Amino acid sequence: MLSYRSPNLLWLMAGIALTLSIGAWLLLGETPVAWAQIVIAFAVGVEASTSQTAAQIGAMYFDQDSDEVERRVYSPRGALFRCCYLGCFGAAAVLLGRGGYNLLPDNFWAVAFILGPILLYYLWAGASYVNSISHLARRESWQRQKLRG
Repeated sequence: MLSYRSPNLLWLMAGIALTLSIGAWLLLGETPVAWAQIVIAFAVGVEASTSQTAAQIGAMYFDQDSDEVERRVYSPRGALFRCCYLGCFGAAAVLLGRGGYNLLPDNFWAVAFILGPILLYYLWAGASYVNSISHLARRESWQRQKLRG
């Protein structure tokens, strides 16, 4: 069963947004609605991927079940904030690109505008998930897995 306490809901939302954007693009052409759905799908998909990857790394580090770690450290509120953050910068990039601004990689400021917020997002999400996983590990008295070798 799909739970709001799981990033699987984010994957479903990203898939629906991407499907709607493709449908809008095919039916109406290149419209703001299609672009908005693409931006939403991108932001939600990146958050889902980041959340699941962090849970898998934490589960491997503490020798726990990945689904259990994912379910217990995932925060819908934090995911919503991070999705809104990525969505705002994605929308700004789309608006600037459609407005005729040069967002190609040959322009330093375009690269900084696109990669800077994404780098900041990964730092924010990584720190958030590391904090959540370490807090859960302390609360549950999990021990770090010993390395073999």
